[in-house]
Amino acid sequence: APTFQVGTTTVNVTAIDSNGNIATATFTVTVRYNFVGFGGRVQNAPASNFATAGNTIPITFGLNGDRGLNIFAPGSPSSQQVNCSTSVPIGASSPAASSPALTFYGGQYTYYWTTDPSWAGTCRVFSLTLSDGTTRVLNFSFYQ
Repeated sequence: APTFQVGTTTVNVTAIDSNGNIATATFTVTVRYNFVGFGGRVQNAPASNFATAGNTIPITFGLNGDRGLNIFAPGSPSSQQVNCSTSVPIGASSPAASSPALTFYGGQYTYYWTTDPSWAGTCRVFSLTLSDGTTRVLNFSFYQ
C-alpha cells in the first residue's frame, strides 16, 4: 500500500481491462497533522491574549507526537497588525521572529515569539501555517 507525505498529493491511475479498454482517473489525497490545539498560557481564537509588547511569548501546541522540526510552511509563522475593534488587517503580515528556534519537548512544540516594544497599544494576529496547508491563529492585544 502506498504511503503519503503530509500535504496534498495528486494520484493518477490507469486501468486496462481484458479487452484492452483503458480508463484513467486522477484524485488527490490530503494528509494533515493532528493539531491538538494551543496550550500553555495562550487562549485559542477567538479569545484575545493580553501581552506586554517587547516580551517573548512561548506559543505551545501539539501535533499528537513528534513530527520533526520542519513542520512550518514557508514564511510561517507570521503576524499582522489588526484594528483592535474590528479585526480588519492593517498593513502587510511579517514573519514572526523567534529566539530560540522551534523546540519539541514533553509532547509539545514551543515557538518563542519575540514581540516588538513598538507594538504597545496595538493588536495583532499570530498565524501559524503548517506544511500540511492548515493555518491556526491567535489574537493578541499588546500593552507596555
